[in-house]
Amino acid sequence: MKTLLTIVATAAVCFGVTAATGLAHSFSGHQYNLKVGDRSVFKPGNLQCQVLAKTQVVCAALKVTDAVAVYYTPTQLAVVKVTSQKKGTLLYQSKR
Repeated sequence: MKTLLTIVATAAVCFGVTAATGLAHSFSGHQYNLKVGDRSVFKPGNLQCQVLAKTQVVCAALKVTDAVAVYYTPTQLAVVKVTSQKKGTLLYQSKR
């Protein structure tokens, strides 16, 4: 569980930072320019990311219930254990 949390948090932070700073242009591989409301699904990794606002991204497992979700904004990072469609437990939060 701790390893999965670390992987998801790292992926979300990297995704958010590269999207916010435009560093994705210098990396080889796929670049995703998502608009607000767009969702990107990575089935092999059981991961999905959705843009909530121009500066807010959430990433979680494809099956949201009983998953760990990472919310990233320029001013905060939050890791939440989703227990149902409308409830969750805050595992980690950091203000920036």
